[in-house]
Amino acid sequence: MTHMFSWKKILRFFLSFLVIICSAVVIDLACGPEPDPYDIGVSFFHNNISGDRSYSAFYFTNSQFLYALEEPVSEQEINSREWASYLKDNVKASDVKRVMYQLDHQTDSILLQGYLNLKNQLTDSLKFNTFLHALRKNKTALLYYRFVKIIEPAVSYKDPWRSESVDTVYLLKNATYALKEAASVNDDFLRTRYYYQAQRLFHYAGQNELAIVIYNNHIANARSSYYIKGLTLGLRAGEEWRMGDPAKSAYHFQSCLKTSRKDAYKPIKIM
Repeated sequence: MTHMFSWKKILRFFLSFLVIICSAVVIDLACGPEPDPYDIGVSFFHNNISGDRSYSAFYFTNSQFLYALEEPVSEQEINSREWASYLKDNVKASDVKRVMYQLDHQTDSILLQGYLNLKNQLTDSLKFNTFLHALRKNKTALLYYRFVKIIEPAVSYKDPWRSESVDTVYLLKNATYALKEAASVNDDFLRTRYYYQAQRLFHYAGQNELAIVIYNNHIANARSSYYIKGLTLGLRAGEEWRMGDPAKSAYHFQSCLKTSRKDAYKPIKIM
């Protein structure tokens, strides 16, 4: 009797296990043939018209990267590699990244007021930084980098809970300076970046028409790198939105993200 009871328990366990396995297979098949970002949230387009996924820029999900084979692109890594390639002289991308993105506020301030201002020598922690040594040898690049560091607080992210007025006079003044430098510098790499800074400063000053003119005349057809191309397209999308053309805004925004997917893993070339 005990023997028969044990076999019944084993049989029940086996059947239950089989049902669970089959259910899992059925669920997997029902979710095929491929993962779809539309299955976890609201979207702006029906998935049957997405075609080659060119509409994926509008998928309403923060988990979009989970549906692709590629890893998310790091703008810091890309920009650091571009600067290292531009400066040459055995500059390490890791050194560029550290100085541009990873210094604490105090060290960054000391660097700007001292070494980048052609005054003090480097601190011990940065003594062997290849990026900083290369900047001293390329005065044009040094002037650009110092300019960006000076204006950055005026265009950086603000706390949405604090009402801070925009210093449009300061922004317009520096936008004019960026345009002047862009017109005089004999360097495609820095010229495009100066025009980007001018577009960005006019953008944050609310001068959308001027920002659009700069993009159309100096950036749209320039042989710029992926990093700058993506940033300028992002600004362009915002400018069209402010000008009351959401269709153009969506087009530029989608182009910005499509460019990042297409070029993310190609070798960076400085033209």
